[in-house]
Amino acid sequence: MKKFIVPLLTVVMVISIIFAGCAKPAPAPAPETRGWGPMEGVAQRPDGTPYVFGYLPLFLLTDWMVVTDGTIHTLVDRAGGEVTTYDCSADLAKQISIMEDLAVKELDGVILHPVDSIALGPSADVAWEAGIPIFNYDHKTESEHIVCFSTHDQVHAGRVAGEWLVNKAEAEGKQYTVYELWGAMGMEGSERRHQGFHEAVDPSPLVDVIESPDTFWAIDNAMQFVMEAFPAHPELNAILDHGSMLGGAIEGLRTIDRLYPVGNPDHVVALGIDELPDTLNAIRDGYADGCSAHSPWEECDAVTRAMLAYACCGLAVPSDVVFTSYFVDNSNIDDPRWGAPAIWGDQFQNEPNFDQWPILDFPAEYGIITPTVDMKESGY
Repeated sequence: MKKFIVPLLTVVMVISIIFAGCAKPAPAPAPETRGWGPMEGVAQRPDGTPYVFGYLPLFLLTDWMVVTDGTIHTLVDRAGGEVTTYDCSADLAKQISIMEDLAVKELDGVILHPVDSIALGPSADVAWEAGIPIFNYDHKTESEHIVCFSTHDQVHAGRVAGEWLVNKAEAEGKQYTVYELWGAMGMEGSERRHQGFHEAVDPSPLVDVIESPDTFWAIDNAMQFVMEAFPAHPELNAILDHGSMLGGAIEGLRTIDRLYPVGNPDHVVALGIDELPDTLNAIRDGYADGCSAHSPWEECDAVTRAMLAYACCGLAVPSDVVFTSYFVDNSNIDDPRWGAPAIWGDQFQNEPNFDQWPILDFPAEYGIITPTVDMKESGY
């Protein structure tokens, strides 16, 4: 059963201002020597000139998005290439305009994170027709000309959190009323997480859901909405965050004296999607219960290596790379993943240097390889 709360405040902040203050400092620059590690030289032509790429992110002012930029830049740098980031600031018209401008440039590839999955399709087609291969991660661009799309199964990410809550409710024989904090209504990722969560919880008579207004992924909005919703609906005893706002939700609970640790009878169950630093810290501190995995590192490592293999080596790459989500809690929060020493949210703590992040080790079935100069075909 779903209920809807009429917004108690009008969200009028410009998206770029909403996210202000959420970003980590920019990563340290790459070493001056062009290329290092196993991909050294892959993105250089025989005459020593670099392959040149573009990256169009939805926006950059969240931890998750800063990691995408750092991952893409360090991998292209390691291969000896060049990549320029064109921040689209969540502005559809701006992203389309940038894509149109890039279509007339001599680029070797573009990585796209679309503001609007459908609206960006024609721009991707134009770039392809101009000879620029398009690579895509996280939110799928609706175009038949995307060379490789890398993502997590976002429906499954929502379902994983919902299944965890249903199992808890059934084990305790307890009724849960969840405050679902929307990321961005109409955005593919948020809509899919909503879909998966409801696929899991709607059949259960022990779980009800009250949906928030649109937060636009802003932690300040999440904090304010929680502070207003919980006094108005005293039956609320759980939160699902679509991603990036759980820290704000927890501060909202603290402000209205509803924050209690896991194990306390009055504890408000707090679930997130994305292993953000604030979320991981809240799990360890005992105020959040867990989160579904949705990693920028995995998605961008995969799509960038696919781009380098395709554009620089002439190799075939998978058209779709879909990572399965899983639930992160105190039982597995410190487990290494994909050959990395720590989950991405922990790697990102304390002003990280992305050049020190390892290249991830995916199972062979994903089809992602680490290209080397020995793999380059004649003419590349």
